[in-house]
Amino acid sequence: MRRTAAILVLNFNGKDLLQECLPSVIQASERAGPGNSVVVVDNASTDGRLEFLRAAHPSVPVFESPENRSIFAYNAAATRVEQDYLVLLNNDIALEDQFLSPLLEPFS
Repeated sequence: MRRTAAILVLNFNGKDLLQECLPSVIQASERAGPGNSVVVVDNASTDGRLEFLRAAHPSVPVFESPENRSIFAYNAAATRVEQDYLVLLNNDIALEDQFLSPLLEPFS
């Protein structure tokens, strides 16, 4: 059985970091195959990140925390994904293309 993962990217006023790093996260998710996803978990940012994400990455869902809950925002977002596993990242992490597949392989 093939397993899938949701990559949750935590963000607070990190639009510039999302611009730099999110494309590699999306690419790693896509490369690992269908059923994987990337979700931005936003902690009530005020830097225009939502407009950027809608324009540059409209397929990436955004979980909007009503306040800055720091890493605890992951908890609420995690209950809304359907994948088998979670990968938790900060917004300043860029990934290699083959990042996700080796992580999921032992669970298949």
